[in-house]
Amino acid sequence: MNENEKHIIHKLKRESDKINPRKEFSIELEEKLTQRFSGKRRKNPVSILLTCSLASLLFFILLISSDILPMMGQATITNDPEILIYHTHNSESFSPELEGLVRGSDRPDNAFHDEVNVTKVGEFLREQLEEKGVGVIHDKTNFQEQLVEKNLNYEHSYELSRDMVYDILSENDQIKIMFDIHRDAIDKKYTTTMIDDKEVARIVFTISADDPNCADNRQFAESLHERAEEMYPGLSRGVLCKKNTLGNIENYNQDLLDQSVLIEIGGYQNSFGELNQAAEYLAEIVTEYLKEEKPS
Repeated sequence: MNENEKHIIHKLKRESDKINPRKEFSIELEEKLTQRFSGKRRKNPVSILLTCSLASLLFFILLISSDILPMMGQATITNDPEILIYHTHNSESFSPELEGLVRGSDRPDNAFHDEVNVTKVGEFLREQLEEKGVGVIHDKTNFQEQLVEKNLNYEHSYELSRDMVYDILSENDQIKIMFDIHRDAIDKKYTTTMIDDKEVARIVFTISADDPNCADNRQFAESLHERAEEMYPGLSRGVLCKKNTLGNIENYNQDLLDQSVLIEIGGYQNSFGELNQAAEYLAEIVTEYLKEEKPS
């Protein structure tokens, strides 16, 4: 598959993100379309061509959104997800992407948006991992909207995300890794580096010192950092071990899984281009980690 074809696939996947048909429906649709256009009735050739094109496009979008796609020779996606990606602070956004959308977005405390935010970076990371055959659940719950609905302060975000994480882990006991993706609020000079003559957002791995699984999670985070240093020197800003200073933050939900880490990808002054490049590199690092961890 060439780069142009990959771009088309990614674009269609993004556009069809909300479409989630059952596998049985997709198969039934394929059969009906085949029957519909295999008849011998005479029709206007232009009409046939137009109808077939529209039907093919619809069917292709449905396939992208279903689990039939791996059968068509695209990237293999494992049936059982190994990684959970979510965003406790889902509305965290980036100043370069908010011009004309948010007044004063050049300040970190204003760089927030309901749609143009860090969840798009998480979605790109999911795509990169799935292309490499890694099964992923990407949860895009709007916790900030829930805070407003429940009249809670921003500091209570982790209480809301914890409920979601617990439910997903309870239903998917094969998940091995959990990433809570954020962006930092510090200046771009600290969150950006040059790799292969390209500006790339830097990443930092954060773990909670108050977590009962702290030792395991720290080892996991340091392993990812070390691989990042080997593969893309300068990409990682290192591993931060934070002590809880606000009682209601608890431990970033890291007690729920022993390979959990909060990842800051870039900062509020980075662009999606820089962020996605970092996510692409991170996907390669995580994939290599999984390969080395799996028994031979």
